[in-house]
Amino acid sequence: MYNLLLVDDEPLIKVAFQSAVEWGKNGFLLAATASNGQEALHIVETQHIDAVITDLKMPGMDGLALIHDCLLYTSDA
Repeated sequence: MYNLLLVDDEPLIKVAFQSAVEWGKNGFLLAATASNGQEALHIVETQHIDAVITDLKMPGMDGLALIHDCLLYTSDA
């Protein structure tokens, strides 16, 4: 199973993603959710996350900045 992180600042979107996809049947475990890029980056740094699905427009750190920082973090690992 791959550990998945779902990032979105809108709670209803997170709930929809959680319930709309049968993650386990597709080889994923929904390991964590985050409400913004900074929270998500902390999860990436402290947990084993294999994949991230992120909203692009969020307050604070947006999805593109999150992707950039995740790449920097994982390339150092």
